[in-house]
Amino acid sequence: MSRERLDIDICVREAELGDAAALASMLSGFTGLATTTAQVETRLQRIRGLELVLVAEVEQRLVGFGCLACLPCVGEE
Repeated sequence: MSRERLDIDICVREAELGDAAALASMLSGFTGLATTTAQVETRLQRIRGLELVLVAEVEQRLVGFGCLACLPCVGEE
């Protein structure tokens, strides 16, 4: 199998409210649950400071996302 190197600029940044429509579409495909733009907007506002949502862009188009949530742990302070 040959490997081809792609010359693509990828931008990874924190998600913004303006990303809600694209995120809703990706989340619907990922979870199999219908997710609306309004739901994602509300969730992004609600989780601010609790969860970090990163998006990946290629040519100003969202192509992926990732989330990081830190939770308290009973085993540590």
